[in-house]
Amino acid sequence: MSELRVGRLWKGVLIAVGLGAAVLLLAACGGGGSSSTGSETSAASTGEEASAGESASSGGEPSGEPIVFGDVYGPPAAGGKGVLQGMEIAANQLNEEGGIDGRPVELKALSTDASPEAVAAAYRELGQDPSVMGVSVGFIGTPTLRALSETVKLPVISASGNDEIDIPASKYVFGNSFSGEYATAAVTWGVKNKGVKKIAIIHYESPSGQSKPPAIEKRCEELGCELVDVEEGLSTDSAAKLEPALTKMRASGAEMYFIEGQNPNGFKAAETLGMLNEGKVIVSDNWLTAPVTAKACGKPCEGVWFATSKVRLNNLNELEPNDPVKPIGIKYKKQWAENFPKEEFNEFSTYGYDEVASMAFAAEKGVKNGEEISRDSIAENLQHFSGKEFLSFDGYYESSPEDHRLVPKEFSQGYIGAVITLKGNEVIYSLAPDSPASGAEA
Repeated sequence: MSELRVGRLWKGVLIAVGLGAAVLLLAACGGGGSSSTGSETSAASTGEEASAGESASSGGEPSGEPIVFGDVYGPPAAGGKGVLQGMEIAANQLNEEGGIDGRPVELKALSTDASPEAVAAAYRELGQDPSVMGVSVGFIGTPTLRALSETVKLPVISASGNDEIDIPASKYVFGNSFSGEYATAAVTWGVKNKGVKKIAIIHYESPSGQSKPPAIEKRCEELGCELVDVEEGLSTDSAAKLEPALTKMRASGAEMYFIEGQNPNGFKAAETLGMLNEGKVIVSDNWLTAPVTAKACGKPCEGVWFATSKVRLNNLNELEPNDPVKPIGIKYKKQWAENFPKEEFNEFSTYGYDEVASMAFAAEKGVKNGEEISRDSIAENLQHFSGKEFLSFDGYYESSPEDHRLVPKEFSQGYIGAVITLKGNEVIYSLAPDSPASGAEA
């Protein structure tokens, strides 16, 4: 396990201290550029809405004991440093706006493998640092964190969408990703816009993959469609290994094929079998949001409908003019280009930004209530987001003591039906035909 400590990301200056080679990881991912594009008076001082593009802060030069947020990130196949990059942008912006209650923000990141034991060990290690006020575990969050959190008592946010992590609510554990909605959005679109009634799916072994069949089956009960075939493969299977499963889907009589995007070889197998030229509706999930996955899939994925963050669209003017996500998305993409000029935009980084921004806003809420900034105050205030108090890249967060899923009430606030087009080495994300600019229904 390696550590990366990101110090005062302030006024365009990056001060990093940590373990030799680990510090170089930050330089490799382009961190340290000035990210602020200017901001209005923050919600911390006005009581107005805070957002993913405008974090709560106090103004002035940050000083005193730093407030540290931790990150546990896995290998590239499990999201890599994408979430951390978003956290860096948020920390930069917070410090340029005065920090949290005037105190500077630092990040402490631990690199590990994606096993439950390794993630738990990293979370426990961060918990032993009293300066750490909250932790992100990105896409490698596991249910083992629930029980461990009662001992470590450190707020942790997972973007894995695994219901077993944050449902039912546990004091220190939160999620900021939808779950089965990424799959049911595709089903809803196919039923309502293409009139499909029979659906066949293939999914893979990850927790998010396992969540898809029951979510689709439940949604079909509501919509009047039928799940006629469910196939399972491995995210590492070759196209040849997946062909038998795809052959069964083809023989099922389905009018729509749902092919999970985590393994691009599923689409290649479908192409080999001629399934992409049968006139059937082809849909997927938000794995295609990652350009590396979309490129690995190539031409077979062009025209495939899937739900993705509105911020993922290459042209945000495809959104409705008054969409609240549009201006913060435009600002964030500019910040990304300034911080990581040699890298393609990573939409998954927005989870990291939102995690830091929401924990910072929870801390500021506590300060306004006369509370010291602490792990307990942040955990307490994270469960009281409502109305238009905090605008994330997914939309307006809603939470309660009974619901620790930091997402909006409606999937359509942050997600859109999209298709990809490949132009050379570039992936173009566009609003899908027959999909409303207001967002995708799940």
